[in-house]
Amino acid sequence: MTAGLYLKVNNRYAFMFGPNKENTAHGIVRFGGHALQNETAVECALREVQEEASVNANLYDSPCTYFLAEECATPVLAKPADSFGVTPFMILGNPMSASQSVMFVGNTSEVLQPSGETQGIVMLTREEIQIICKEEVTLGDFVKANGKIIERSELCRNHKLVPYLQLKFLNWVLLNTDLQIDSC
Repeated sequence: MTAGLYLKVNNRYAFMFGPNKENTAHGIVRFGGHALQNETAVECALREVQEEASVNANLYDSPCTYFLAEECATPVLAKPADSFGVTPFMILGNPMSASQSVMFVGNTSEVLQPSGETQGIVMLTREEIQIICKEEVTLGDFVKANGKIIERSELCRNHKLVPYLQLKFLNWVLLNTDLQIDSC
């Protein structure tokens, strides 16, 4: 199982970013990772954000849970899943499988600092999410447009910002639903 977190900070969504394996682009990914032995999804999400951004997050119940059978599937809105102790926002994969990926929503008032494997943190508004998911934007373009980033060391400004699954899904929700995740 993997677990992660849509982290809200000062009305922005925080994501990790950094070079892909080929060092040709910067992938934008959620805070999160694989659960340790006997670790719950909630414990995993909180530990991962602490390891990757050096903050303690507060999780809160999502107003709904979306299920995605696989990465390219159409999201299905379902009754909130309550088996985690905190209602998750999204579950990818079979809910009865150990290989599922669970995403929660949360926030923090602490100052984010890239740590562990995190090269950078990008702080995105709704509008910036839509632009990055729709257009080719380099890190340099984003910074010139007053985009907010936190880097451990300066990353290549010529590399394109590439949204990965969790950012694309969040963009879909923001564009296609009236869900008030922004007010969480």
